[in-house]
Amino acid sequence: MFRADVPLRSKEFDVLIDYLKKTGSSVVLPQIILDEVRGLYKKALTDRILTLEKNVNNVNLLLIDSSEYIKTKAINIDQETNTYLEFVKKKLKIRNILPYNNSFLPIISQRAIDRKKTAGIDGQGFRDTLIWLTIKDYALNCQEKQITFISVNTDDFASSDKTQLHESLQTECDEIGIRINYFKTLKEFIENHSVKIDFITYDWIEKNLNYDAVSEAIMDFLNGSEKRSIITWIEYEINEECVGYKAINFESTADTNLSVYEMSDDRLIINLTMEGYSQFEFTIRSDGYWNDDYDYTDRTIEMSTDVIAEITITLIDKKIVDFEVHDFSI
Repeated sequence: MFRADVPLRSKEFDVLIDYLKKTGSSVVLPQIILDEVRGLYKKALTDRILTLEKNVNNVNLLLIDSSEYIKTKAINIDQETNTYLEFVKKKLKIRNILPYNNSFLPIISQRAIDRKKTAGIDGQGFRDTLIWLTIKDYALNCQEKQITFISVNTDDFASSDKTQLHESLQTECDEIGIRINYFKTLKEFIENHSVKIDFITYDWIEKNLNYDAVSEAIMDFLNGSEKRSIITWIEYEINEECVGYKAINFESTADTNLSVYEMSDDRLIINLTMEGYSQFEFTIRSDGYWNDDYDYTDRTIEMSTDVIAEITITLIDKKIVDFEVHDFSI
């Protein structure tokens, strides 16, 4: 869930924090996940700094007066990474980091040999097996004997329909008398803890939500940073290289998956899936030899595809005061 929203700014994290407060629960994080978050953030920050430096250098190359050159500020990547980890721990009120347990190594090795969940088909899932053994051990030794586990890795943790814990993992839990409630996304966890508010219906949403503003927000989200899934889709469709795109519209066709969470401060947080389609302008690159010189040319094409956007709406006193787009799929 850290990959989708690195700065933890979405309403989903607000809801999670509210839930923790209301129920007296806390977030428990295995050290291996914290280390992975560290690596992901450090790589993302490094990549963006390199992109920034490249773009600044390209601009400076066009400037005649060197006194006008753009200068970038040096960023201490290790220091920023440590700051980010402290921010995550404070934001989510993480007080319990589960350390590595060396005694798990023989078990991990045997599970890999046996190709047993969560080792993967080829026995490659060291990380996921370590996570599984760590949280299972924690559940066994905590007073409640149960935890909630959120992971998008449905291949290793979920049942075939991706709605619950895999059958073999559930058997492991039953054998030692623990319960692990599995959700593949934070959104799914929130939906499971939603409440029914009589006046909030699809008709009410249609009458009160500014769909034009939402469509603009969806286009801004699609264009805000290049989404690899869109590039991958068009390259698969036309079997050519795509070097950029722009979403030029979004037309809503249906609303689904309506759920409501009631915050401690009486705000209502609505999660809504908005289905529709978008028209895109794609920049397609062709390269090859022309007059004995190797070069490339770019051209622009337009194509449309179905887009599914995840929307979060905030209500105060039965009025929509805010909304945000936090995910999409095509």
